[in-house]
Amino acid sequence: MSDHKNFTNTLQKANIPGRVFLSVIITIGVAVVLYVLNIPNPNLILFQVLNACIVLNGRESGIGSAIAVMVYTLFFFSDGHDFQTFTKVNMEKCIITAICLCTDVMLIGSLYRHMEKNLEEKNALLAKDAEIDELVRIRNRRGLRKDFKGYLNQPVFVMMMDIDDFKGFNDTHGHDMGDEVLKRVASTLVIAYGFDHCYRFGGDEFMVIAPYESDEVIRQSDAAVRRTLNSVSLLGKNLSIHISAGVVHGTCETELELRAMMKNADAALYEAKQNGKNRICIKD
Repeated sequence: MSDHKNFTNTLQKANIPGRVFLSVIITIGVAVVLYVLNIPNPNLILFQVLNACIVLNGRESGIGSAIAVMVYTLFFFSDGHDFQTFTKVNMEKCIITAICLCTDVMLIGSLYRHMEKNLEEKNALLAKDAEIDELVRIRNRRGLRKDFKGYLNQPVFVMMMDIDDFKGFNDTHGHDMGDEVLKRVASTLVIAYGFDHCYRFGGDEFMVIAPYESDEVIRQSDAAVRRTLNSVSLLGKNLSIHISAGVVHGTCETELELRAMMKNADAALYEAKQNGKNRICIKD
């Protein structure tokens, strides 16, 4: 998404001369029509054209349009349209027009830029929120895809895990309890491994990708998670939550290799399930 935004910004900057030229042509075209039709107070209309150019094409286009309006003003108010000879009153009108043009470009341009900045910030927040699981409030698969490059070319471990017999929580205590179980598991993982490394992979399945230190460190963190989840109180009920986990570790140079590690971690998780659940299986 960041690459797309950079491309868009570059494209917009590259188009600035074209947008300025278009705004100038539009302004001149409107001015010619106003002059031919002998419309009174033409600058009232031209200022609206100027504002439209700023909003549609940016401040740079507004400057080009403002210059075109000023040229027309000098033409309109000069004696014999010679751009040089003015009565005192008409010269004052030209000066006032120039001041108003500068003020208009600065004010409207600044207001538009402020609105554009607010929109960018809101879009950034929406994009970030789209990377967070709505229920458990940790990163989701979209967030995972965005984080892939940050895990390359360094020793990492991938842990896939799910909640043992999760369906039983829903069947016995209702889906609200199931949701609370998912939230508690997610928050416990965040405490153990850090928010930036924890993901909800789907359903009751979670994943952790983090820098690898040793198998012993992984086992210690896993044991802490299990101790916390072994006795929890949710919705007025005391529960014991068990998880199974599969772990692999290594260094990946490409995203494809990292995806292969995820598949291997999932296979290790399956092995933990086959060996009785409520355990961790670490593969070298």
